[in-house]
Amino acid sequence: EPYEELLRLDAAEYVAEKSRAEISTEEAKQCILEHMAEEQTVLDAIPDSTVVGLFEVSCAEIRKVLASRHKKIVDLLEEMLLTRFRDSAQETADVFNGIFAQLRKAPKNIEQ
Repeated sequence: EPYEELLRLDAAEYVAEKSRAEISTEEAKQCILEHMAEEQTVLDAIPDSTVVGLFEVSCAEIRKVLASRHKKIVDLLEEMLLTRFRDSAQETADVFNGIFAQLRKAPKNIEQ
């Protein structure tokens, strides 16, 4: 039950929602850190296998699936930030190139 919501969660939609909400870099960082901590919590909480009576039940696969959900969210959030920073850097470079082009032009008279 505690992991049911995580299993139903679509990582891409979750990150797209965060992106549409235009969360700040600090909020994205907090979200990334939370999911990294939750990934570790899942790995710590679920054993690789457990003994039930005469049987040994392997939990490794569900443990891996649950932890990978958090990892995928972290990766998508990092990609969102990377895209945001890349776009911002490109805009800054474009503005700089425009200014540089203006400065490179030779003045025709003293007032230019």
